[in-house]
Amino acid sequence: VILLGLDSFRPDFLESRPESLPSIRRFASEATLFTDVTTPLARTFPSWVSIITGRHPHTTGAVINLLPRDLISTGTTLPEYLRNAGYRTVYAIDEVRFSNLDTTYGFDQMVTPSLGATDFLLGFFGDAPLSNLVTNTRLGRWLFPYLHGNRAAAKTYYPETFVSMLDSEIRFDEPTFLAVHLTLAHWPYTWADSQTLASNGSALPLYEQAIARLDRQFAEVIKVLERKGALDNAVVVVLSDH
Repeated sequence: VILLGLDSFRPDFLESRPESLPSIRRFASEATLFTDVTTPLARTFPSWVSIITGRHPHTTGAVINLLPRDLISTGTTLPEYLRNAGYRTVYAIDEVRFSNLDTTYGFDQMVTPSLGATDFLLGFFGDAPLSNLVTNTRLGRWLFPYLHGNRAAAKTYYPETFVSMLDSEIRFDEPTFLAVHLTLAHWPYTWADSQTLASNGSALPLYEQAIARLDRQFAEVIKVLERKGALDNAVVVVLSDH
């Protein structure tokens, strides 16, 4: 059972920007498409808590991002139900500043950048010569755990680095529940090798560029899942948190 979350994804772009989304459109063309869908709250953490609990934010208490765990009331979560049924449960996200799901929500394994107070200073301190050179290497994973594969550090974030993290850390040697959330389409809509665009005060050109790169990252994730045999017998749900 695989959930692939696309942060801040505009569904109308499937029709209005078809050239930017070939991979996601291809997946949608072969899938059951649910068109009457509403997010219970347009923030990543509250929305994901609702996704894995089936409960409204005013029931769970997850009404804003990054609330302490003891303030959240989930009941039995979807990963807990599946773990009790014999599944290994995994959650992966490349941006932990605004969504702090962890193993207490029923996940056996987390694939995320390291989380700490340093994370909130990444945009300022992450853009240094040494970090730019090695952050996206295996050595960088050890030297700069707060930067490696972390969307929060936009200036050093390469989308393929997070895909490599998924490739190296996720296995499918037993029934698995995997939830992956890709945040490339979230503000600031830039990353290490993105183009500098004249936006004329509008975020739309930057968002369109991010959406197109998200489509490529989505395709890379699908290839990893295919190569590992995860799609041979799977239910795959592609969704957006808001």
